[in-house]
Amino acid sequence: AQHGDAFSEPFINGLSRIQIDLLERLFSTPVSLPSSIVVCHSEPGAWYPPLYETQPCPPSPHVLYRIGRTMSETDGIPAEWVRRCNGMDEVWVPTEFHKEVFEKSGVKAEKITVIPESVDTEFFTPTAEPLPGIGQEGKFRFLSVAKWEERKAFDLLIRSYTEEFNGTQDDVELIVLTHEFHHQGKPIAEAIADIANEVKPNKADQPSIQVVQQYIPDSQMPRLYRSINALVVPSRGEGWGRPHIEAMACGVPVIATNWSGPTAFMNQMNSYLIKVERMVHPKTGPFQAYKWAEPSTDHLKQVLREVVEHPEDVLNRGKKAREDVVNLYSLKAVAMKIKTQIQSIMTKLNITK
Repeated sequence: AQHGDAFSEPFINGLSRIQIDLLERLFSTPVSLPSSIVVCHSEPGAWYPPLYETQPCPPSPHVLYRIGRTMSETDGIPAEWVRRCNGMDEVWVPTEFHKEVFEKSGVKAEKITVIPESVDTEFFTPTAEPLPGIGQEGKFRFLSVAKWEERKAFDLLIRSYTEEFNGTQDDVELIVLTHEFHHQGKPIAEAIADIANEVKPNKADQPSIQVVQQYIPDSQMPRLYRSINALVVPSRGEGWGRPHIEAMACGVPVIATNWSGPTAFMNQMNSYLIKVERMVHPKTGPFQAYKWAEPSTDHLKQVLREVVEHPEDVLNRGKKAREDVVNLYSLKAVAMKIKTQIQSIMTKLNITK
């Protein structure tokens, strides 16, 4: 059932036919709640009783077992989240990073299980055809995919990219696929131009930046990843990193901050990890009492230059990324982890069928 986030018809319509058919089949499957293991995938504020309007989860007080599946992007979680996690029978988090954060914040260790997220490695594949109209032919194309907010560190990325490259000397392009997350003030394209102009007032010296704000359906994302040379997402914190692992499944290496969720599947052999300069408090939002990472701009610039000048290494890390993701985070690999955990729960509840 739809729970937590608002239902998005464009997103559903943009899925592959196989995914839509699966969702329709699952929606129409009758469920006996008293004998069900219920997994509530959302931030804990959405768990029953929810702090805002959403479909109740668990949908009934009479269920067999209640699992909360959640994550965080900072080094701590609020007391209300801790209370709600401890009220569940079990809590699934995607990485060891989250297990440590939740335990440190007060969630009982025995309730926490690490279940990673997965990616469809038969859909996100290096064989996908590139998407026309993305970037300029002949340039080394960086892609950054994220919503426009403080956490994603677009300010830091635009500044570092503009400082490192010169529009008259370097054949590079940064493609920014983003959308406004709540109202952020000035339009995104204008905000990006302001940063670039501040760094290099002479527009001829600015490296190419293409801003893409139109919606690209999920069914076309493998083609988008295959249209670029590297994904760069130097965010200050990630719960998991969906674009990261999708790009890696497509054989595209990722440049990302060496902190939080993505460290579960990124390493120096399959990715480019940006050093953390220091830990800082968010400037806005509900998690200002906690900290996330401020990536090093000097190291980011160094890595951006490195990948442009060593294309063979980029290809090798992309191949290694694909191999690791298939082995550890494919649908089948993660399904086996879930199956093992469900069997453990059934044993604990003395269920034999």
